[in-house]
Amino acid sequence: MSRWSWLWFLTSALILAMASEVVFTFNDFTNWKLALLATEYGHRMALVALLLACFHWSSGDRARRILAWCNVIAAMVLFVPLAQAWSYSRRLPGELKAAWGGVELRDEKPLEVAGLWLGTWKGNQQPEKMEYAHDEDGGRSLLLFRAQGATPAPCVVAIHAGSWENKRENEFPDWSTHWASRGYAVASMQYRLAPKYPWPAQREDVRLALAFLKEHAAQFGLDGSRFILLGRSAGGQISLASAYELGDPSVRGCVSLYGPADLVFSMAIGSHDDVLDSVRLMENYIGGGLPKAASGYINASPYLTASAQCCPTLLLHGSRDILVWNLQSRRMAARLATLGVPHYLLEVPLGVHGFDWAYDGADGQLARYALDQFFDTVCKMPVK
Repeated sequence: MSRWSWLWFLTSALILAMASEVVFTFNDFTNWKLALLATEYGHRMALVALLLACFHWSSGDRARRILAWCNVIAAMVLFVPLAQAWSYSRRLPGELKAAWGGVELRDEKPLEVAGLWLGTWKGNQQPEKMEYAHDEDGGRSLLLFRAQGATPAPCVVAIHAGSWENKRENEFPDWSTHWASRGYAVASMQYRLAPKYPWPAQREDVRLALAFLKEHAAQFGLDGSRFILLGRSAGGQISLASAYELGDPSVRGCVSLYGPADLVFSMAIGSHDDVLDSVRLMENYIGGGLPKAASGYINASPYLTASAQCCPTLLLHGSRDILVWNLQSRRMAARLATLGVPHYLLEVPLGVHGFDWAYDGADGQLARYALDQFFDTVCKMPVK
């Protein structure tokens, strides 16, 4: 077999392996990242699979034609996430409108076909770094993306992921640039990290960041009465818990992307042997285990501390998340429904942890549409 034939066979094998990531769930970091690629950009890989199928079929060789059929099947599987996202996009505008009390939404599409295939131009805004707090624990900074357009502008306070232990100050800057282009300032903040600084140090840092932004609102072109807290993964827990427990009327809404909402529940289902060693992470974060540190787990669980006075909430989670179980957001949504709090859960079909990394992927576009409409809606709502 020639060198080129080996190359084509290897390429076909890789395509088939990526298709398997759509069908099967593997509980390890490597396959999580491969599944992220397969589910968010599988439709682009499917085109490669179809080209390979044509190439193998044209050879006339029986074995190659069998391989051609394998590539056709792989392409069909890789198109499934896009098909499911497309189906979801048809009902998403109506569901969001109903969730926020029938308010009119911007005339935009949840999925842009051109962006799915060619990518989306994101711009390149350079943020300004500034210190929002300095005390005996040292300085904490934030990156400010100034709003483009009219001021004073509402502000999104972005709280990063990282298992409460890793610093990711400028997380997913494409999103921050996008929101700035829509007239929202974005403050991407650091917070004190576990295990050195256990909860509620992180909630206190959110309070300090809000106070700093309000104090300098005129200087930064901000509307000090309109903030939205947004967090990813560990930051999602901080976002919900801070919004619900600080009781700050300037926080008009909060967002959790694939965050754990109930740490007591997390400890009940967690294990030292799971992908994240979640028991160790939570014990470091709260400063002890159960039942000794029970009050800390309860206080850090927005599912347990939520009340009817909570601000409107948007939850986003992938249905195949192996790092934070999607049942966390399902239970949170059910709790908010019981309390009568305006909310919406976008459960991304076949989505995995960190699906919004793919800014122009199908699930990334669904998330962007839901987030954009949520921001517009809650900033127009009257303060409770």
